[in-house]
Amino acid sequence: MASGGPKAFDFYDTLVTRMVGTPADIFSIVGWRLHFSQFRQMRIAAEERARKAHGELVTFDTIYEYIPLSEDDRKRAYELELHLESCLVVPVRRVISLFNAGDIIVSDMYHAESLYRDILARFVPAPEVSRVYVSALEGGSKANGLLWKKVAAECPAHRMHFGDNFHADIIQARRNGFTAHHIVDAQLNHYEQALSRSGVDGSMIAGAAKAARVSMIGSETTKDEESIITVFASVIAPLAYAFSNWIIKSCLDQDIRRVYFLARDGYLPYRICKAVCAARIIPLECVYIYGSRHALHLPGFRDIDLASDWLLERTYDLSLDTIAKRAGIPVSSLQKAASPPLDADPYRKIGVDEWDQAKLALLNPSVIEAIGRSSQDAFGAAFQYYRSVGLTDSAPAGLVDIGWNGRMQQSLRSLLDKAGSGPSKLMGLYLCLSRSNLDTARDSYHGFLFRRTADDLVGPLYDDYRPVLEAAFSADHPTTVRFAMEGSTPRVVLGSGMSDLMLQRIRLQHEVVRIFTENAMKLEAAMGRNLEVPFQPLVSNLKRFLGMPRQQDGRAFCGFGIVDGQVENGEKDICKIIRLGRHSPLCPELGWWPQGTLAASGYQLLALLVYMANTLKCWARKMRSCLPR
Repeated sequence: MASGGPKAFDFYDTLVTRMVGTPADIFSIVGWRLHFSQFRQMRIAAEERARKAHGELVTFDTIYEYIPLSEDDRKRAYELELHLESCLVVPVRRVISLFNAGDIIVSDMYHAESLYRDILARFVPAPEVSRVYVSALEGGSKANGLLWKKVAAECPAHRMHFGDNFHADIIQARRNGFTAHHIVDAQLNHYEQALSRSGVDGSMIAGAAKAARVSMIGSETTKDEESIITVFASVIAPLAYAFSNWIIKSCLDQDIRRVYFLARDGYLPYRICKAVCAARIIPLECVYIYGSRHALHLPGFRDIDLASDWLLERTYDLSLDTIAKRAGIPVSSLQKAASPPLDADPYRKIGVDEWDQAKLALLNPSVIEAIGRSSQDAFGAAFQYYRSVGLTDSAPAGLVDIGWNGRMQQSLRSLLDKAGSGPSKLMGLYLCLSRSNLDTARDSYHGFLFRRTADDLVGPLYDDYRPVLEAAFSADHPTTVRFAMEGSTPRVVLGSGMSDLMLQRIRLQHEVVRIFTENAMKLEAAMGRNLEVPFQPLVSNLKRFLGMPRQQDGRAFCGFGIVDGQVENGEKDICKIIRLGRHSPLCPELGWWPQGTLAASGYQLLALLVYMANTLKCWARKMRSCLPR
């Protein structure tokens, strides 16, 4: 983007943008705050009547003369709208970084010059705007070309212009001898548009996403960083925010005053819930606790039939060695109990037809005894840790994770039961549940996006994309390996550290979500009420993102390594850039997210074919389930 010489800039949606989906949302906020239910329609109609009476170039004061309210109410609305126009704005970082002393503003608007100068002064140190041209005050507009003629005559050196309106800022500017650059950063992208079409609250959420995106993407931002920022602002942050609001509401509805967020996937909801509870003054204590499948399943072991569910969980690298690591026992113990051919090579992947043999090996009394000893060794420190965070209290509590099977909640309950302690009620709150019939007399399991029931013939779409969602909700610390005691103090033992590159990208993800949450909180404060994220467009956006990603969507997760399984084996990329050609393998490794890899690599049609094939496979599975046996 060119930056040399004196320049002219449009203002709204070029240098700055409002933190809303559409400018008229400001009118809705005024109505909410002042309890004028029809103010949005009233304000729009007043501007139309003012323009019919006085021509297109009307001032803000003139518009308010046509609002059918009492003088006092008009004054209150007038002052509030001006305040919101000033405070609910963020800089369009990529564009505002080009602004230099002596540049000018050329705007087709009705506000006073002082408003533009005051806003710009917050974002640009010592801006020294040489002129502010506002169409309502200049007798001509950019749209009709008259304002451009005046700017050309009075500021002949300012021949480079940046603006968002294609007719007024580009076509008319070029007709009058200006070099014009079309700025589209502040336009809602396709995910944000879907949210904005679902009502005022959806439009506010779209605005919060747009504001997070444009305020973070600068001229120095790399393409990969831009992809991460865009996807997290427009898709992941609204999802995490809606999930967190559901968590808070669910806890309050059940009179739960403490909720625990399980590492690592509970980190983002934890951060959001803490911020929301603080802003709304909600008496809900949010506690982040460490844990993992391995760190919970083993100390919570009580019954081999129940444990076989997690010991034999199917992963791409399931082998006797993997099972032994999950059980915390030497692989030789399993080899002795296993039948040929499983006992030959403990690292060989176990086939589907060999699963029953592996289960028989686990049922061997010597293996059960070894697992019991390993569980007892792990139990003491784990119990002391969970006691230190208050989980041995009898008060009802919530437990948050993104999914998928509820096993960690079951193992936590089992661990606490061994000591005869724990919450009287533990309510599991999950982004998505893929299993049914989990509720017990003391524990319940709830899914935000999906809760599978006994009647469901096919698992949810989200099951196919678990690694993508786990990467999106990752914390910036390694997994919990186990717990240990240092004297009388329990200590969390974490796995190997992340690379600096991985830490940077995860922290960027977190920063996007943080800024989105702050934007949403500012909008709620301005409105004087809570925002409700519309569920259907949220789900539609997520399904479109996962099933039919665009190139930028795939790039957002390229190079993000994630493991599958309880013992953190076999790191593999979510997706990556590949090149198909004469010397490429016939079936290249596509990572955990094949559509993401193909889309990121520019093979959009192939990504669509994969999506269609998966959809057909899902329907075929459903049809087979319906056939009489």
